[in-house]
Amino acid sequence: MKNTNKYMYIRLINFVRGVIFSFLYIFIRKDKKRIIFTSTGNIKYDHNSRYLFEYFLKYYSDFEVKYVINDPVLKETLEKSLGNHFIETNSIQGMLYSLKAYTWITSSMELPVGGIFQRINRLVIHLGHGTPLKNIGFLEKNISTLKKVYYILIKNNFTYVLSTSPDFNKIMSNFLDIPIKRIFTNGQPRLDSIFEKKEDILKKVFNIEKNMKNILYAPTWRQDSDTKLFPFSDFDEKEMEKYLKNNRINIFLRVHPDFETEIDEKLLKIKGIYVLNSKVVKDISEYLSCFDLLITDYSSIFIDYLLLDKPVLFLPYDFEDYNKKIGFTVDYMLHTPGPKTYSFKGFKNEIIELLNNEEYFYRDRIKDKAFYNLYIDNKNCERISKFILKNL
Repeated sequence: MKNTNKYMYIRLINFVRGVIFSFLYIFIRKDKKRIIFTSTGNIKYDHNSRYLFEYFLKYYSDFEVKYVINDPVLKETLEKSLGNHFIETNSIQGMLYSLKAYTWITSSMELPVGGIFQRINRLVIHLGHGTPLKNIGFLEKNISTLKKVYYILIKNNFTYVLSTSPDFNKIMSNFLDIPIKRIFTNGQPRLDSIFEKKEDILKKVFNIEKNMKNILYAPTWRQDSDTKLFPFSDFDEKEMEKYLKNNRINIFLRVHPDFETEIDEKLLKIKGIYVLNSKVVKDISEYLSCFDLLITDYSSIFIDYLLLDKPVLFLPYDFEDYNKKIGFTVDYMLHTPGPKTYSFKGFKNEIIELLNNEEYFYRDRIKDKAFYNLYIDNKNCERISKFILKNL
């Protein structure tokens, strides 16, 4: 089954429904004490918006802080656990409430209310949800006419767009075709928690043995094809099970949480392989420290993982095709600090080397950690909140 951009129509509906109201509110005075957060499709509580929202709730009680959730069931669930801090923008009343706020924060292309020129007399900040390794926005190679028109309409909605390092400022500017002066550099709020000591979720959920090496296998999602797990012509299930047992290794499979696909039953029968899907762990970035090694292909999750100074193995099995269709914002081969392997034999050997030799690709990891991240600490929320207050 091919993956599709299931949020495109949500974006268009949001845009059409709010365009008239948003235009009228350009001329109405905004409340600088009201901050509205949102994220994916205005229906999910996720990404950088979630973490910065919770930070504001904790440290800025003098502000009226709300989060848009247009999913009634999720909204009710969140209100029970976090309080009356969630709103909807499906109704006219909900839209007008959000439009009265001076500050909007989003992690996606959606805003609380759709429209154009939303940054006029308003502070609108786009935090994104990861450092873009792959081409996105106007950088996409095969961008559809519909998507391109949408980007043209909404690109001037954002006052500032987050970039994680000076090396990515130009890339983020090109992503939305906006002036580089509207790019600000900081770390991602969701990564503040990566440095915190977390409960061993693997032992709790899967009851695994102690003193095992735990590997996270998190490939990227593909829009036009299914992801191949263990994409080796010489792959053997029995040999894999023997290898994992002899080396006391567990591998946890994590397909993209927004585009989960069915996993081959043969893989699920291998002892030592587990599925760590979004039902078990909603945000994997919170638990990256639980793993000894990361395996991926083109997912930017490795950029987050570099903050932990741990090894990464890359499986770019369809690199030529992927580069031709999607492309990368940087030189993939130059800025992926780990071995690339294309065979099952190489896969097994590289894992052992990475787990037992701390110097293997160490210098490359340190170099690229700085390339992708200006800040390597847990103060991203603190810095961004001060940036917001400064611009009120």
